[in-house]
Amino acid sequence: MKLQELFTARGYSTMDVDKLVYARDASEFEGSCDAVVWPINKEQLTQMLKFAVSDGVHFTIRGAATNTLGACVPAKSIVVDMSRLNKILQLGQDFVVVEAGMVLSDLLRSLRKKGLFFPIKPLEYPVCTIGGMLAMNTYGLDVYYGPMEKWVEELEVIDGKGNSIKVSQDKLKDFLGME
Repeated sequence: MKLQELFTARGYSTMDVDKLVYARDASEFEGSCDAVVWPINKEQLTQMLKFAVSDGVHFTIRGAATNTLGACVPAKSIVVDMSRLNKILQLGQDFVVVEAGMVLSDLLRSLRKKGLFFPIKPLEYPVCTIGGMLAMNTYGLDVYYGPMEKWVEELEVIDGKGNSIKVSQDKLKDFLGME
């Protein structure tokens, strides 16, 4: 099976224009992008990673690419754009479960409708994603609320082999801020 078989025509690209755009983030760095994929669900992401292990493919995960440190600049790899994994999966009275590609401003808008708020609001909040904020353990403009790790109870992580792992409490530090 080839990687592009896991995706629809609009979910996989080797077009030069896409590779050029995805070779950069908000930093001054430029890398080398072999292709771009846009997974639409957790199962597709899991299959893709399992495929990569068997075929020696390397991936660079990308949220909104607002990072100015080069965290999502690819190094001869396939860029995984998480923007289509952007749903609120569950919204309770004091918690929310979202996918990694959820844009913070969209989340804030949904929470506001329920009379709730999320205190971590970085300068890039109109476009940054929750997954990117977790990867960087982001602080908001009001440092009083601390970093993301103070506001996360549990993560579901899909590791490099395609295995799903639930992470909570002390184990969160092994993932939050690890880019």
